[in-house]
Amino acid sequence: MKNRLKILLLLTLLPFGLYSQTFQVTVIGISDGDTFTGLNSDSLQLKFRIHGIDGAGIPPGLQ
Repeated sequence: MKNRLKILLLLTLLPFGLYSQTFQVTVIGISDGDTFTGLNSDSLQLKFRIHGIDGAGIPPGLQ
């Protein structure tokens, strides 16, 4: 029974490790307290929003 539980737990948690990835970007602009734009190694412009923080926004017209 313990082996089945271990196998079930492993099969349940395995996909979370498979979908994570790490890559580097060069930040080219910050549009808000939690949003920034960056370029990856292929010069593709990407927009990122950091989840779980309460970043201060920039009032309109002061960017």
